[in-house]
Amino acid sequence: MNIRTSILYLCITFSVFFTNQDAYAKKVSFEGWFVQPDIAGILPIWVELEVSNNGNIQGWFCYRIDGEKSLLQGTVDGDDYSLSVPGTKGKYKEVLTFSKDADSLTGEWKKGNEYMSVTLYDASEDQEQFIPLQIKTNFSKMTKKHTDSIVDIEYLMVKKGLASVKVYHSKASGTRDWASYHTIDLQKNKEINLLEYVDANAFKALKIVSDNYAELQAREQLESLTTEDIMEMVQCGFSKEDDFHFDAVVLYPHKTGITLYYQDLFGLDEACLPYIFPIEYEIPLKDFTSCIKKGSLLTRFFH
Repeated sequence: MNIRTSILYLCITFSVFFTNQDAYAKKVSFEGWFVQPDIAGILPIWVELEVSNNGNIQGWFCYRIDGEKSLLQGTVDGDDYSLSVPGTKGKYKEVLTFSKDADSLTGEWKKGNEYMSVTLYDASEDQEQFIPLQIKTNFSKMTKKHTDSIVDIEYLMVKKGLASVKVYHSKASGTRDWASYHTIDLQKNKEINLLEYVDANAFKALKIVSDNYAELQAREQLESLTTEDIMEMVQCGFSKEDDFHFDAVVLYPHKTGITLYYQDLFGLDEACLPYIFPIEYEIPLKDFTSCIKKGSLLTRFFH
């Protein structure tokens, strides 16, 4: 075998070797979000990567709202990922770095001088059907007197096939704009009520603490109102002797916990809503997890 044949043989051998190395790439999927500075909500994303045996990565991510994909390439070293969106002339348009942190991957997204934090969770391939978000639930509240229009939808969390959203409404009647909170099962494209998946006995103690806080906040709001405001509220059915409406509460998940949202503790007509603001009480996820019914939909969400 002459030297030219030997070199050709070695090139083919190495080519086959590295091709085989990449051929054994494993596919991993993540879902999570970007958080922009000074922005309350999240930008939900989906990430799919193929990781070769030598740590090279190729894949893509997309914003789950519009489904637009961006290619990714990079490397992984243990639990540390370094990825970039390829640009022109060898330059990178965007860079993502993240690493393992408890039950999630956290890190940073950089585009030019812009920075956003990144949080990702392991996802199974069958959850790909949830891309992009297609929420068809009708959030508009229609009554004989008033028609509400949706101004905006803000995503608070998207994880394991569930989305938590805040919907901003504008009243045609000219009274104060308002917000509502909704949790959507993306697999069924259906709104769910978190209270249906909570063990009442386990949740009781947390609910008492939350109700006491809401009552205190409501009374402080009443004390800040003028006599004229109170008189107008009475015309709407308000009475200091009536019990608070602690059952009129919505639970919604977000990045750091579960919030109990008291839209109206006084049972007032719509015309009186500008006088009393909604009250919120946040419960840490670790405290709420023990209240979930075993085997329920929320078990998948919080574990």
